[in-house]
Amino acid sequence: MKLSFKYKFIIAFIAIEVFFISLILFFNFTSLNNLSKSLIEEKIQTGSKLFTELIKTPMLISDLATLDDAVQSLLSVKNIVGIKITDKQERVISHLHSDHIIEEDDFIQMKDKKISQIQIGERTFQLVLLPIFVEEEQVGNAKITFEITESLKTIQENKKFTFFLVLLEIFFSSIMAYVIGYKLTKALSLLTASAKEVAENDQAHFVDVGSSDDEIAILSKALHCMQQKITQKISEQNKNDQTIRALLNSPLDSIILIDTQENILEINEVAAERFGYSVEELKGQKIFDYFSEEISLSRREHFIDVIFKKQPIVFEENYNDTTFKNHLYPILGGDGNVIQISIFSHDVTISRKAQRELERYIKLVEELSVTDQLTGVYNRRYFDNIFESELNRAKRDAKIFCFLTFDVDHFKKYNDTYGHQMGDEVLITIGKLMQKHVQRAGDFAFRLGGEEFGVIYSVNSEDDIYIFATMLCNTIENEQMEHQQNSASTFVTASFGVVYVNFAKDSSLITDQRTLYKIADDVLYEAKKSGRNRVVIREFIAQDSHAMACEDFETQFV
Repeated sequence: MKLSFKYKFIIAFIAIEVFFISLILFFNFTSLNNLSKSLIEEKIQTGSKLFTELIKTPMLISDLATLDDAVQSLLSVKNIVGIKITDKQERVISHLHSDHIIEEDDFIQMKDKKISQIQIGERTFQLVLLPIFVEEEQVGNAKITFEITESLKTIQENKKFTFFLVLLEIFFSSIMAYVIGYKLTKALSLLTASAKEVAENDQAHFVDVGSSDDEIAILSKALHCMQQKITQKISEQNKNDQTIRALLNSPLDSIILIDTQENILEINEVAAERFGYSVEELKGQKIFDYFSEEISLSRREHFIDVIFKKQPIVFEENYNDTTFKNHLYPILGGDGNVIQISIFSHDVTISRKAQRELERYIKLVEELSVTDQLTGVYNRRYFDNIFESELNRAKRDAKIFCFLTFDVDHFKKYNDTYGHQMGDEVLITIGKLMQKHVQRAGDFAFRLGGEEFGVIYSVNSEDDIYIFATMLCNTIENEQMEHQQNSASTFVTASFGVVYVNFAKDSSLITDQRTLYKIADDVLYEAKKSGRNRVVIREFIAQDSHAMACEDFETQFV
């Protein structure tokens, strides 16, 4: 059985009281015994010595009458019950008794030692044996019997009275201890009960122990203040727990809390469902045991980076045809090191698909905004946008910049003869041919308007300029699209004008789109004037220029 603090205090108080009183009693009784015995012995010894002094002279002169008178006089003294005097030969000279219940010879000798005290009934007697010396010569012995019953009785009564007083003192001390203990522990017991209720999460209130400034009152106030702060903290913690639980139960995000040993500490239902297990089954397990080897290696690298860098990491990954955006946040301990890592995984599959669709749509819109709808090649708008940048790039790279322009020969007559729908088919076919042959990076094909087309391209030598232009010229005629009204051929043909700037020879040349377009248009006119279905090339030079033309695919300088 467990005792309360109050009873422990009372028992301890009484035990200490009894212990010290027992010590006092022990030393008191011992001192009383010793003192009483000393007083009795001193009284007996004093009386005995006076008696021996009185009987020395009668014994010396053998005056027995005087000796008997001295003995009779001593026997009348209180507590002396018998006297026996012998000479040095142990012959009895005088022997008187006031009480014949005991004789001096009743004191037996054991092992050469006189027993000086004897108990008869309720009476106690003590024998004193005194040698009688006259001028340092022993002339006899005196045996005096004293009754010490009353003295010993007085001593015992004093002991009993003292013991009674001790018991009375213990009784009143116990009552005082109980009162003091109750008074001291009443408030403390109430405080203890309140603290226990608080510890058991009950909404207890600490008792008011008064306005005194003793230790218990101070303790009560301190505990009351602590309880208010604890209650406030618990309230805040409950709100935080509700917020955290709401986050954990997010229907979209996977939330996992792990320690640095990769153990799952907390996980919400969404994440558990994605793993295919319950929350209870996953808690305490190694998180990377539930990923494929490839994903485990990737995530473990991020995991280690977070621990050492102590910085959040965001990354995306595909898992079972689903795209997740993962956020890893380090949680630092008191020493500044990472103790836990929170993982938030958001399913961005739909948004990523929408983003890709949007990017595709934007790309399509951009293509539509720069693409000729009929032929599929770039339009005049895109031509104007990139001409200067491609010119500057060729200058920067010290290459030969070429601009080729051509239009279909007698295209109006073709529309008048075969109809505009067939005319559109011719333009579509030419657009496909251009897309087929203009495929290098940095080469661009355009429909500049009506039946007029253009190409921007770069080459490494001047011969390549002519080769590419004549190849495109021949490809159009080789399609054998019938054109009976064409003066250059029975098939659809085109006339080409080309202008180029050789930055490889002279990177200091300065020109622009308007100048080069004008030159290309001029040489295109020359190609038509000289018979159509041919290529005329001109180099841009600062002072003069020359042109190259082909007729029936033969080179002719103009």
